[in-house]
Parts: sequence; structure tokens; C-alpha cells
Amino acid sequence: LLSNSKENILHPAVPGCLPFFNVTTTRSGELAKCTNVPNRALQFAEDHAFVHTVIMASRGSAYLTGKGYGETPDQIGKELQLKLTSQPEIMDHRVIFKTGMELTLSRLVAKNKRVIFVIDTPELGFDPRSCIETRPWRLTEQPLKSVCAVPRQAYEARNQAYRALVKEVLSNFPTVKVFDAAAELCDGQWCWASRDGQMLYRDNHHLSVDGSRYLARG
Repeated sequence: LLSNSKENILHPAVPGCLPFFNVTTTRSGELAKCTNVPNRALQFAEDHAFVHTVIMASRGSAYLTGKGYGETPDQIGKELQLKLTSQPEIMDHRVIFKTGMELTLSRLVAKNKRVIFVIDTPELGFDPRSCIETRPWRLTEQPLKSVCAVPRQAYEARNQAYRALVKEVLSNFPTVKVFDAAAELCDGQWCWASRDGQMLYRDNHHLSVDGSRYLARG
């Protein structure tokens, strides 16, 4: 999409780390990997005038609840833990998320950065490969999903607290733009993993190349 422009994209983030100043994220049984990366990346954007736009995205509800959605293997026994490095005594994920988000937006806006906050794509809670036949024969009966989607009602229940918190924080930052990825993937009844013959997800919560192109066109 940028091939005909003079713009470049820098992606200094690390998977599983919230894009907020002073917030670390760890997962049960794993070493901490987010201690300094978000601070260094955000500081770089803050300090360099040629970085004019910052796009912030995360798997929001997972950080508020500490857990992924559904019963896929990557969710089992791997609870997320958040910590504010400036106030490590705070344990409430909602308070940590809100504090980190407010601080980060305040600093970026003060540097006249154009900030785009992305409300993440819906988590599926199932492997999208269960929607398509990938083997010519099977030893066990594993019927394909009849609807390759998650119910809209389930998505809203999962994300109600997260969306309300984001809306509360953003009400104080009118210059921050919002891209609601879920709005492009959901209708009144379903949030779709597949549309028009295209598989939009590569796993239970990441878009495929086709899914990324689908959102870009939207």
C-alpha cells in the first residue's frame, strides 16, 4: 500500500507486549520479555521527528482478563501478568492498562505525533483450519465447522469491559484516531473468520495475508 509513496513502516514491537510506557507483560512459565522493549520503541518514536504516526495495537481483552479466549492449546495454563514498573504494588490489570495507556498517549500527543489506536480483531476461540478440509481422509470423525465465525454476542461479552475502558481513556484524547478492526469483520450476528472464499485468519487471533488485505481495502 505504500509502494507508491515515500513513507516507510518501522515495526519495533515484540509479540505479547503491550505498547505502553512502563508496563511489562509476562506469561506464566515464561521469562519476562517486555521489560524494556516497549519503552525503547516508544522513546524512539517520541524523540525522532521523522516518526510522525504511531499505530498502537494489542490483544486488549487478553491483557485485562489475563487469559486468551477459547480452548486452543496456546491458552492453557498461560495466564498473562501485567506490572507497572513505576507502581509495582498495583495488581489490578484494568488500572495498569488504563495508567499505561494514558501515560503513553499523553507523551506522544505532547510530541505532536499522529496516533492511531487499533481495537483488535475478534479472537476466534477455535483454529480456523477447522473450517476447511486439509486432509484427504481422517482416522477420526472431526466434522468441519458449519459456520466459520464466532457469535457477535460472544465477542461483545468478551470485549465489553475492554472497549468501555478504551472509550473512557480516548475521551480525553480527541486527536487520537481509532480503527475498529472488529467493525470490519463482524455483522449483526457473527464475527467472521472466512469471507467470500478467503480465510481471513491464520490462527485463532492473527489475521492471514488475505485477512490483512481485506481490512486494508475496507
